[in-house]
Amino acid sequence: MWDFSGNNDCKKIRAEFYSENHAIVYCFDFNNLQTFNNIDNWVKESKQNGGDKLFGICLGIKSDLKKEVGMDMISTMCSKYKFQFLEVSSKFSESVNKFFDDLANAIFEGLSKDKKR
Repeated sequence: MWDFSGNNDCKKIRAEFYSENHAIVYCFDFNNLQTFNNIDNWVKESKQNGGDKLFGICLGIKSDLKKEVGMDMISTMCSKYKFQFLEVSSKFSESVNKFFDDLANAIFEGLSKDKKR
């Protein structure tokens, strides 16, 4: 699992990692609308470098706090990219543990569907 910096200086380095992966988790902070809006840019970059083979999951973080990003926005974006949506709060460790379980299952299911195509 890699955590990519959004810094433009790292763009060239990031490009090398996309092609070797099967899945990508697009994270945003529920309390920061800009992080949600940046998902479109991340999807564009990942498709340019990793093609359409990457299985995508959308992850909302800090779900225990006040939310700037509404579920209607998330639903629209997830439909647009065919993402599964998960949310976590590091304040509640069980949601983080559940995330990793759900992530593993979602990747497995996504890869299984790709093999059937």
